[in-house]
Amino acid sequence: MIFAGNWKLNMGPKAVQNFFKEFKEANINEETQKQCYFFPQNLSLSSAIAAAEGLNVNLGSQNIAAEKSGAFTGENSLEVLEELKLAYCLIGHSERRSIFKEDLNDIRAKMNLLNSSAVSAILCIGESLEEREAGKTNEVLKEQLETALLEVPETKDFILAYEPVWAIGTGKVASPEMAEEAHLFVRNFLKEKYSEEKAKNTAILYGGSVKPESSKGLSQMPNIDGFLIGGASLKVDSFKGIIDNSES
Repeated sequence: MIFAGNWKLNMGPKAVQNFFKEFKEANINEETQKQCYFFPQNLSLSSAIAAAEGLNVNLGSQNIAAEKSGAFTGENSLEVLEELKLAYCLIGHSERRSIFKEDLNDIRAKMNLLNSSAVSAILCIGESLEEREAGKTNEVLKEQLETALLEVPETKDFILAYEPVWAIGTGKVASPEMAEEAHLFVRNFLKEKYSEEKAKNTAILYGGSVKPESSKGLSQMPNIDGFLIGGASLKVDSFKGIIDNSES
């Protein structure tokens, strides 16, 4: 299981320092720490790197530009992520798609940029409420996957995160069965595009208002390999609650 905390536009440097101080005091074992991924806002990344020293957790960026460097004010450089030795980056989060109007081609360009780098993507996919009610969930997921992974070779490691847009920040959660159905579709897509081995070895996370009380049922589904966690990742006790419920 992977437990990925997307801190969004929260957690300044002091809050990050306090979080990792509490995280260390929670005595989470080293093997479980390796399953924990955190994505601070960029202004807090350096603080997170320092505060997480001595832990086995993974840190990453919430986004990158489609270009390595240049005259792109306000964007995040892949070269800087590599210099900071960050191994992961969120790509295509629903908020990037809906609020910042990133389209399929934007996300494909970012995935292509990562192909020759040491940074691996957590590629976010998911449908809106209107698309789900219209019965287009699989159609939407297929288009998002086909476009983003068009030029990504089988040898490139990445993680996928299924996040039904209607369940993000709303308090609504897809039932375990609904989530499992989508995850199975994604798994079969990987099998058809790449191979059975690639499909088996690619983690598919569920994201969408995950809380400690909902994580147990979701984690028991065979094709749910972990969670992309929003609000519940901002506090050590709720984040650890998700871990504990998923391992019980």
